[in-house]
Amino acid sequence: MKFGRRRSTLASERTEAEPGPEPAAGRPARHIARDLGLLLLIFVVGFSIAFIWLSPGPLLASDHSTPDVVGMPGDQAEVLLAQAGFKTKRAESRQHPTYDQGTVIWQDPAAGTILPEGTPVTLTVSDGIAPYAVPDVSLLPLDLAARVIEASGFRMSKVDTARSSGPAGIVVEVRPAVGSVQPAGTSIQLVVSASKRALPPASEEIHR
Repeated sequence: MKFGRRRSTLASERTEAEPGPEPAAGRPARHIARDLGLLLLIFVVGFSIAFIWLSPGPLLASDHSTPDVVGMPGDQAEVLLAQAGFKTKRAESRQHPTYDQGTVIWQDPAAGTILPEGTPVTLTVSDGIAPYAVPDVSLLPLDLAARVIEASGFRMSKVDTARSSGPAGIVVEVRPAVGSVQPAGTSIQLVVSASKRALPPASEEIHR
């Protein structure tokens, strides 16, 4: 009988030691707190990523944005880059359609690139304005020929007329000669076929 009493005593002690079920009212509060914590964590992480991605400034104190030196004289560009914390080196110079000799026509890396201090920036300077070949506008109407001349880097000068067996208003001669190499901006004179009624007199300038 002592054995039966002992089992009853152990069962009673186990019942008292085991905690009862958690009240139902406490569980929603814990779920809400957990969800709010997750939302706050997601917001902080997303804000941090967006700030780093969209921030225009350098990520590290030693990083700098490369200045834009294209169009500057080479010596002045080197001084500006040195003040910004960069080194410079020169690439082989080459001719350019519009930039005078000694002017920076290209930089690598490009302007606005974020780089560590001391990064070398390669400069390419102009070796002078590149000459152009006079285009062949023979047998073209005057208006179209003038547009081609200007699109090729030249300027229209005067228009002369000459007798021709072909239709009136067609280019029959180009001065300087077609294919000759001339500096950009050179004045080109066109000679067009004459007409008794339509064409202006010789040496009349084109007014736009």
